[in-house]
Amino acid sequence: MQDARFGEFLIMMLNQTKLQLSRTINDFNGSIKRAQDNGQKVAWSNDAFELWFALHYVELNANVNRRDLYTILKDRWELDSFHNEAKAIAFCKGHYDRHQGLNGASQHLAIRRARRLHEAYRGDRNYSDQCPCTTVYLLVEELNKYLKG
Repeated sequence: MQDARFGEFLIMMLNQTKLQLSRTINDFNGSIKRAQDNGQKVAWSNDAFELWFALHYVELNANVNRRDLYTILKDRWELDSFHNEAKAIAFCKGHYDRHQGLNGASQHLAIRRARRLHEAYRGDRNYSDQCPCTTVYLLVEELNKYLKG
């Protein structure tokens, strides 16, 4: 599990599979609960951060795993190899531009799709079971305020 702070947001990614230690899942759930109980906003993604990118292109309702997400993105980004190309620094530096309408990408739709996934779990604080789900859209909405200002 990784986390970073950005302004009022705590950014957390559960980069684990369901088959790994339950301690990681408990840490993930507990960290989100503690942060929220202390008034912290949390941006998290389950099963992988790439869910946020995939939502720019497609609606996802069923439980998908990171391999499914990699396939979606590999096709949309016209890559030969997701891991060899999408993880390269030069490729990553172009993410903002890539998600501004290329190959049907839409940040507006990604936000709407992510919100719909998130709202489907309203009241459920077992975050590790919320898959697919991401709250990265909340951070993006906050950041977009600065772009418009």
